[in-house]
Amino acid sequence: MIQRIQSLWLFLATCTLIAVLFLPIGNFIFTMPHGRYECTAFNMTQALDVLPLHLPVWLIPLFSIVAGLLSFFAIFLFKKRDRQIRWVWAAFIFEVILAVGLTSMFLYFKFALDAWVGFGPAVLMPFLALLLDYLAIKGIKKDDALVKSLDRIR
Repeated sequence: MIQRIQSLWLFLATCTLIAVLFLPIGNFIFTMPHGRYECTAFNMTQALDVLPLHLPVWLIPLFSIVAGLLSFFAIFLFKKRDRQIRWVWAAFIFEVILAVGLTSMFLYFKFALDAWVGFGPAVLMPFLALLLDYLAIKGIKKDDALVKSLDRIR
């Protein structure tokens, strides 16, 4: 049924992945080229007259949207628990890629480009979505075990 706890976990995971699109990802202050850059999910803007950075930040909203859609559509697969688990695992994989990508971006700026790094709230959202999807998978498996035990009783 759709009112199970895993539906709530999947909905919250979807909300956290959508929040990545609207929250700031981080701030970077470089010594060479001098300047301050602000990163959001769709672009990396610079303050004052500094050179623009051409980075593939379009991957951030892509993975966030795909993982969010997978989590959202998994809510409605409550009658087919095996398929629901597969969709949640697919969302989990996209969230891992998103989390590793954001972490590696910050590590690259910090150590390779010697920049000051300020984390935004959007960096934590993929990790929170991973936790919520893990809880959803546990709930789905628990429901599946309950249904199988009731089938044995009948």
